[in-house]
Parts: sequence; C-alpha cells; structure tokens
Amino acid sequence: MDFTDLLYHHALAIEDAALFYYDKDELQNLHQSLECMMKSLRNGGKLVFVGCGKSYKVVCKTVAMLTSMGIPARDLHPIEAMHGDMGYCEPQDSLVFCSTSGETEEILNLLRYLKADGGPWEQCARFAVTGNRNSSLASCCQRTIMVPQAEKFKEPNFQSGLRAPTISTTLMVTVLDCICIELSKIWFDNDLTKREVFFNKRHPGGGIGKVTSSTNLRQLARAPNKHTPPKYQTYVVKTNETFTETQFLSMLITYDYIQFPPKDIRVPCCLLREEHKRAVHAGTGPEWFRRYL
Repeated sequence: MDFTDLLYHHALAIEDAALFYYDKDELQNLHQSLECMMKSLRNGGKLVFVGCGKSYKVVCKTVAMLTSMGIPARDLHPIEAMHGDMGYCEPQDSLVFCSTSGETEEILNLLRYLKADGGPWEQCARFAVTGNRNSSLASCCQRTIMVPQAEKFKEPNFQSGLRAPTISTTLMVTVLDCICIELSKIWFDNDLTKREVFFNKRHPGGGIGKVTSSTNLRQLARAPNKHTPPKYQTYVVKTNETFTETQFLSMLITYDYIQFPPKDIRVPCCLLREEHKRAVHAGTGPEWFRRYL
C-alpha cells in the first residue's frame, strides 16, 4: 500500500469518527464531559493531561493549544508523576488520561496509586480519552471520551502488519483539537472575537504573528463579524419532489448536506453515504431508498 492509499485511509478513519459523533447520545456524553472540565476551571483548577509514549506527544500538543488561549493546562508523564510531578496536581483539577488502548500499564499504575493513597488528588475529576470504552482505564475514570477507531482502520491492516501508531494518533490529535476549540468557546463565553484577539496577541511568531500587530488587533476588535464560517453546499428537497436512485446517489456525492421536508432536517451526506453502503452490504438497498425517495 503506497503513500496515497495510506493518506486516504487516514481521511476515511477521521470521517468514520465524525459519523460516530453524529450519534446524539455520544455527542451529549461529550458535552457533559466538557462541562465537567469547565466546572474544574471555574473553581480555579486546571486540566492535567496524562499520556505515555506517542500519546504523551499528543498530550503536549493539546496542552500547548489550550495554554495559547489562556486555559490553565499541564502535561503529566505517568512515570515522572511517580517521581514527584504529582506535586502540581490539586483537588480542583481535572485529570485527563489519554490512551488509545486504555491498557497502558504506566497510566494504570499511576491510577492505582492515586486510588490507594487517598491523597488530595483523589478528589480530582478523572476522564479517560480512549478508543476502548471497556478498557481498564475507562473503568477507573468517572467519564469516558471516545476516540473511535474501527477494526478496519487498525494500523496492521495498512502497514504490512506494522503496529506503529499512525491512524490512532491522527484520530486522538483530531478529537483533542476539536475539544480544545469547544472548550475555548465556553472559556470566552462564546465571544469569538475576544478569543481571537487574545490568541493573536500572545502569538507574535511565525505566520500567525504577521497579523498580531497592534493595528491589526485594533481592527479585529472592531470587526466582531470579520470571519464567516465556510458555506457548505446544501440541497433543499422540495415537498413532493422525487428522484431516481441514480439522481439521489449523485446528490450524495455533489452536496455536503441534504435538507428534507417537512421539518427541514439537514442531514450530512457523509452519513447518508455510510447508511447506503451498509444497506447495500445487508441487501436492503431498495428499502433504504424508499426512506428518502
């Protein structure tokens, strides 16, 4: 499997993760977890992200993202934690343990110590960020944030048996990046201009630094609606409008969303494409089409 094939399967794995979070229960669980983290922050605590191996590298990136927007966060390596670094953890903090398998022994050892010692960090809220809801890590935490990686997207399938984490780290970075952005919106009370000014003012280097001059920052502060979200292509189905199966499948490729009457429900086409694929494999394609045509 060559470079382009590998890149394509990374993209498919991310799309699969996005479909996972179109489930209302999963999305509600995620938002409840974010609210719990925000409760820690409002009480003067910080977010402490714990990871080992490649996950620790991901954790460091996540902490850098949060701190660039003024959100109190620290990274913690589980081995260094056992050698004194637990000293900066306080009862009001949230501990976020990141492990794709949920069975990383160094992290589990730290958790065993935390539970057995009965120290002040026993009061910390504990979150598992993992690809395995039934893992040992998830069982030790109050809340679990899933980083879904379907069996068909496991690394050995695309890397000639090599288990080096690539797709799994891509997924964890992506999910944690999205969490950072969601937390920052709440942190700045949905004042997105204030968030951008704060970030730019503290990021004078690199390409981003080119927009952090005092003149540009003043202009940005006066333009609360400066940035508009990208416009996605939506096909609005008219009442009593009909399609052939070929026309409908063409729409799923051409548009980003389809809006159905009578309640004007907007459905992402990637979700409809996945439904269609499953229906075809199950031999229920005609029944699936009748739901929409």
